[in-house]
Amino acid sequence: MNRLIFSALILTLLCQTAIGGAVWAQDQWDIEVIDPGVPAALLTGETVIVRVTLSNRGTQDWDPATGFAVAAHWLTPDHDVVDWEGARTPLDEIVRPGASVTLEATLVAPQKVGDFLVQWDVVQEGIFWVAHRDPSPVSGAPVEVSRSHSFVQLEVSQPRLVRVGKSETARLSLENDGTIEWVSDGTFGVVGSWSRFGWWARDVKGARTYFDKTVKPGEEIEIEVLLNPPNSSGLWLLRWDLIQEGVCFFSQRTDQHPPATLMVVLPSYEGAVVGVLLIGLVCLLAFVKRRRTGPLRWVAGRLDLAWMVLVSFFVERSVVEGTLGGGVVTALCLCAVAALVALAGRKVRPWLAWAAGLLMITVFVADRIYLRFFNDLPSIGSLSTMGQTDEIGQSIISLFTAGDVLFLVLGLAGGGVVWAVRMIDCPAPSLRRRVATAAVIWMVAGTGLWWAAERPIHRQVFRRVFVARDIGVTAAHILDFSRAALGGLRQTTVSDAEIDRLERWFRETADDRRGEGPAFGAARDLNVVMIQAESVQAFVVGMEIGGRLVMPHLTRWATEGLWFSQVADQTGHGRSSDAELITQTSLLPLADGAAAFKTASNSYTSLAGVLAEQGYQTISAVPFDRAFWNRGITHRAYGYEISLFSPDFEPGRKIGWGLNDRDFLGQMGDRLIELPRPFCAWMLTLSLHHPFEGFPDDLEELDVGRWSGGPVGEYLHTMHYLDQALGDLESRLEAAGLLDKTVIVVWGDHDAGFEWRPDIAALMGFSPDQIGWYRSQRVPLIIKAPHRLELTGLIERPAGHVDVAPTVASLLGIDGSRFAWMGRNLLGSPGDAPVVGEYDCWTTRTNLFLQGDDGTLEGGQCLDRPELDRQPAGECGTAFETARGRIAVSQRVLRFDLQQRLTARLAVDKR
Repeated sequence: MNRLIFSALILTLLCQTAIGGAVWAQDQWDIEVIDPGVPAALLTGETVIVRVTLSNRGTQDWDPATGFAVAAHWLTPDHDVVDWEGARTPLDEIVRPGASVTLEATLVAPQKVGDFLVQWDVVQEGIFWVAHRDPSPVSGAPVEVSRSHSFVQLEVSQPRLVRVGKSETARLSLENDGTIEWVSDGTFGVVGSWSRFGWWARDVKGARTYFDKTVKPGEEIEIEVLLNPPNSSGLWLLRWDLIQEGVCFFSQRTDQHPPATLMVVLPSYEGAVVGVLLIGLVCLLAFVKRRRTGPLRWVAGRLDLAWMVLVSFFVERSVVEGTLGGGVVTALCLCAVAALVALAGRKVRPWLAWAAGLLMITVFVADRIYLRFFNDLPSIGSLSTMGQTDEIGQSIISLFTAGDVLFLVLGLAGGGVVWAVRMIDCPAPSLRRRVATAAVIWMVAGTGLWWAAERPIHRQVFRRVFVARDIGVTAAHILDFSRAALGGLRQTTVSDAEIDRLERWFRETADDRRGEGPAFGAARDLNVVMIQAESVQAFVVGMEIGGRLVMPHLTRWATEGLWFSQVADQTGHGRSSDAELITQTSLLPLADGAAAFKTASNSYTSLAGVLAEQGYQTISAVPFDRAFWNRGITHRAYGYEISLFSPDFEPGRKIGWGLNDRDFLGQMGDRLIELPRPFCAWMLTLSLHHPFEGFPDDLEELDVGRWSGGPVGEYLHTMHYLDQALGDLESRLEAAGLLDKTVIVVWGDHDAGFEWRPDIAALMGFSPDQIGWYRSQRVPLIIKAPHRLELTGLIERPAGHVDVAPTVASLLGIDGSRFAWMGRNLLGSPGDAPVVGEYDCWTTRTNLFLQGDDGTLEGGQCLDRPELDRQPAGECGTAFETARGRIAVSQRVLRFDLQQRLTARLAVDKR
């Protein structure tokens, strides 16, 4: 009996100890919400910062050093979980047992609508939630969530069959059942979201159609929207969505989506027709081959000419969507070519027809590719850059589409038609009859070309693609060639009156580039190091990604030096070579072709040439082939006594096109130390180029997140690597005692050429429309001078590449008003002349003008700055004419090699 009593006593003590230990263990973690701080109502997906107060009722510390943070759970009124993993808010300090903490916590509403409970909790990241161990779970605070960005698709009328490359329209009836207005300021619009039907998921966002009137909550609207099919055929699902630019797609803010429609996307009309034509011609030839007589035999004997005309016609019409008149002119021109080929003998003619057809197809495919990159058609002047295609082959290949390949294959397949035609014994008409027929066709085609040449579109042409849409690509090329030929035969000199007019212009604008102001001569006799950086855009300066600066050294230079943040990319078809011309000679690029080839023999008044006269040693360097962009000639023309190219550098790791930036700038740093003083050194980095592929994995240091593996991610890695090279160069110069005796000037040569998508626009910090695209094309210009000169500050004045030479010259104590330079001294009294950028758009302090399709003032967009509100065209009228005048002056100076001649005239005091 005593044993039983003793055993019971022991068991009782053990149970009490176990229960007490369990209760003690649970009491380690206990949370009390003193003030949840949540609003009574939120919108779907809305993010707010709330002031929440929590108390630690447990026995353990909440230590942020060990991963403790605050987050919210979203629950239904029945305590079912809607979203457990809320946004984290790190604790600022250790919260001891019994202590309270008040912090600004992030709260993100779910995408669902309804009544919910917000339960605040504390988490030790990756280990546990306090709510899972709290003996008295926290009750939630009620919140009503309603839709903000939401719509109901009432009715839709759209085609079910569409084809690649052919835009269609659809009519939608929509109701705004959210809580925000859809305003008509270009921020709210409709967009089609395409998804590949089947196992291969691929999402493609179509073109935007913006609302032309405001739609308030509860109101309905009927709108005609643009329907752009994907670039590949097949079965696709189309779901309509709405967007608020820079904020979200509506599908991201609601769990209710309109139904998707199954769409059949057919191959491009032109490609399908060409394929059917080719098959039909071959079948006809096979049929005729079996027959020895009949009218079809006469037709079949000339199918080589028919193939050349028809295939070339449909490929040409795929380049741009043209007018009916343009199509007629194209057909007449192709018939004229066929008539010329028909003059050849029967045995030779089929091969000539095939060669001519293949040549025209190749030209039209090249037009398609060129149009994708430059948003324009090539000209005769552009042929001067053909020697560079070997070096930029990767960029060209990335622009190819399946349609381009199909057209080229069909062109090659035309050889089968030629072979079959040669096997048919069909006598040709007499030469006299063929000549007479050709003469008639040429007369009709000539009439068509005369009509095309007299079209109003030619009176003011800013881009060739607009002309091609009006008169056809073929006619546009023919007229371009004829003008180039006649231009070479016509004016080869310029009149004295014209030179007098140009001289007056430079005298009238002399104050803009005059060497004056507090910074004039501040860097007199110092060395100059100029770095032209490949594809660097201004948005990377100060940009952070993954918690790190993309370009920390360049960002520091911008803070310590002069940072010109509004510099327009002024390059044209010459791209990097145009940036070289503009910055070194202070002239705008040619409107047609690359000046590096067309005006390489000019005598320039360049920055390096001016500095050489002041006793500077001048040297240029690029670790690449001297023939690329004709640099072996142009750098000498720009006044550089020494020019270094790839054979002049020690071998090193190749990134992109040539020697990596760190080795290149490192070797150049060693060379600069040995140069006589003062010196002017100009260095061109290579880095990666469009399409930005192949950056070495072992050199990647940034966490680029979702951009990893794509062109944008590779670009950011490249920029970071270039920045390291700049930092290395700075350290080298400092160690050699040169940094305090040197002015460093850095600029980007041109934009990176990214596709303008909403996600990329958001990354750069701009709106995804045409206005945002143009504003994003800025390049950095940074001048880092020795600290003792105190040359620092952010300068937000609109500027361009053309202002580099006058500004640098002024710092060195050289008065730019004496030279025939188009640019301005940005540190003096530069005035407010329009800064002309790409496509002849321009910027002043008060206005931004975006060029329209017709190149007229009325056809463009006149916007005020900085609000970017649309203004009447007349507000931009004066600056519009000034911008056109500046372009015309620079073109005349370049084409007639007048810069040194005008500079000599300016040296004569005519007061």
